[in-house]
Parts: sequence; structure tokens; C-alpha cells
Amino acid sequence: MKVLKQHGINVEANKQFCDSCTLGKAHRQSFGTQTTRPSKVGEQTNADVCGPMTETSVGSARYYVCFKDDYSKFLHVLFITTKGGVVNCLRKFLKEVKTAGHVTKVLLSDGSKEFNCEAVEKVLAKNGITHQLTMPYTPEQNGAAEQEIHTTVESARSMLHSSGLPKELWAEACNTAVYILNRTGTTAMEGTMPLELRTGSYATLGHSRVFGT
Repeated sequence: MKVLKQHGINVEANKQFCDSCTLGKAHRQSFGTQTTRPSKVGEQTNADVCGPMTETSVGSARYYVCFKDDYSKFLHVLFITTKGGVVNCLRKFLKEVKTAGHVTKVLLSDGSKEFNCEAVEKVLAKNGITHQLTMPYTPEQNGAAEQEIHTTVESARSMLHSSGLPKELWAEACNTAVYILNRTGTTAMEGTMPLELRTGSYATLGHSRVFGT
């Protein structure tokens, strides 16, 4: 203001409103938390794809698909060479859930082509599953799967670095991370682990060993 007045320019800031300045300085509001949650295993499954990885795994995978049950927080990860393998992973996942005695009702995913496609819709329709897509540019709506991918990849990266093993074993490291998370993670019921809610049985980690030994 002082500089403007020195040049003979009068500005009444309290009376002027700049739409462009307001738009340019606008910030997105924080995303609200979900008010209602599923009350049983299978009511809602959150899905997402991670990749491509910088290295191809020893099993020729470049991606992996993450399925997370919203109630139990139980994780499934399936490894694929291309994103076109998502539909086969979905079939395998649904069979495993059905064999475990649960019914999948809703699949929540983003609108990417690997999920928002005719092949996936046919599989879901055949099994009577509702497909919910997040809004464009709103990954927060699928935050459960996004966060698990973040946690799994960070855990796998840490294990590979600590063990000194090559990056080609990233899939094995991710599998190990998920195995541990399913037996130690938090759930909707305090004092229970994801595996316990998923299968009804309690599991220990007494048989586990340090990754890479």
C-alpha cells in the first residue's frame, strides 16, 4: 500500500474484491470422513492397482491389485504383468471370498480403464455386485485402498533395503508385508486383527522370521 501511495495510486482495499485473486489463492477443503461403515465382512471391498514398478519381479509382474475389505481391513494382493489382468484377479478374488463363506456386495474403485470396463462390469453383474466409482480427481474417496498400497510399498521397500536383497523380489516383500498387516493391523472391533474377523480364527506370528533370512 505504501508503494502504491508513493506513486500516487489510491487503493481502497476494503471496497475492492478481486475474483481472480480469490480463485488463484483458493484451497481445496479437507475431505470429510465417512459417517457410515459396513458392519460385516464383504459388504464393501475397496480395490486399486499399484504400478508399474521400476523393476519386473522374478514372477514377471509389473503391477499388483489390492483388494481391501472395508470392515475387517483384510487385504488380498494379486500380481499381474499388465493392467489387463485386473479382471482375472477380480474373478480369483471373488472365488476366494465365496469359498471363505462371505458375500461381496459392493466394489469401490476409481474410474480408471482397468476397473471401469465392460469385462469387469460383466463379472460384477454375474455375481450381483454393485460397482461404485469414485469421482474424477478424488482419490480420497478410495482412501482405504490408496493408503494400504502406500503402506505395503513402503514396508516392502524397507525390507528389501534392510535385507540387501535385489529389487526383483519386490513382490515377495509386498506379500510378506500384507501377511504381517493381516495379523497385526487394526480393525473396526478393538482388540481384533483383520485375519480374525475374516476367518474367525486367531493367528500368531511365532513362526515368522526376519525377511531375507
